Amino acid sequence: MSHLSSIRTRLTRFTEKRIFPLYFLLTFLFFNKRVAQLHLLSRRTGYQGLDLKRLKRRKSSDTLFILGSGGSINDISEETWKEIKHSDSLGFNFWIMNDHIPDFYMLELPKYPPNREVILEWVNKRKFQLLENNTCVLMKDLEFGLLDFNAYPEELKEASQILYKDSLYGSSMESKRKSLRYVRSLGLDQRNLLYFCRGSLFSAIYFGWKLGYKKIVLGGIDLYNSGYFFDSDEYRDTLRPLNEQRGKVHDTVNKAISNITMDELVMLLDQDLLKPDGCELRVLNASSLLHPRIPLYEPPASREEPATAQRMTPSMSPAER
Repeated sequence: MSHLSSIRTRLTRFTEKRIFPLYFLLTFLFFNKRVAQLHLLSRRTGYQGLDLKRLKRRKSSDTLFILGSGGSINDISEETWKEIKHSDSLGFNFWIMNDHIPDFYMLELPKYPPNREVILEWVNKRKFQLLENNTCVLMKDLEFGLLDFNAYPEELKEASQILYKDSLYGSSMESKRKSLRYVRSLGLDQRNLLYFCRGSLFSAIYFGWKLGYKKIVLGGIDLYNSGYFFDSDEYRDTLRPLNEQRGKVHDTVNKAISNITMDELVMLLDQDLLKPDGCELRVLNASSLLHPRIPLYEPPASREEPATAQRMTPSMSPAER
């Protein structure tokens, strides 16, 4: 570490602990360079930038199901799938391998090149299903330069938006909580962007809050292990990514990787953002690391399927695709 870099690090730590308003201001100015960078990328490539007002008009339900890739996805009952199809849903990352096509798909490209190729191959396979379902693809983390736009399906250009984001600042949960309160008190939560911290789940929940959903339900957010729904035999003959998790639990809750864990961040969002605005957060599976801190989802009385269902899960198996 250079001498200048060392001084900067010490100064950052000092202001975070002793003069938090100054720390927040300096960090805000630093990270907004990235926001400007993403706006420039939108103009340079011709891809739409995030438009939360426009996306809010697409809502067809007061409930948003956020679908992760945990193994508990394979245990979802038929009745619960009916509820998911009757509601809005957002899938992220390798959810694209699942037959259920969500209303919103958040694409984060893996840093590991072979897995990046796998996810882009699946996006290409699903492109016409995404278009038929009128799915909006939210392209996340493009500031890292991992996406070769020539490898991205041209057909999805009009259905895709570059995700503008800012970070929730701080090196401890105490600082994260202070940052979120500053964001709210200064009106920074009214900006046309999402906040990010530790993983895609944080941004997905924030997205649900920004669009005004009354209930957000987390499915496949297991966290207590490092397994995926596509580890099952049903996906044995399909193109699958390599598991990049480094321990028995999900990396985002692994204290050996970071002292700030995703379960703590979800609780922060629930307590300081969702509940004050009357938004309920629930989990689909009782085995999730978030349960019982986050209550279990209780579906309403079962309803009959409409004669013409627009969100039916395709009957083909992944191998047939």
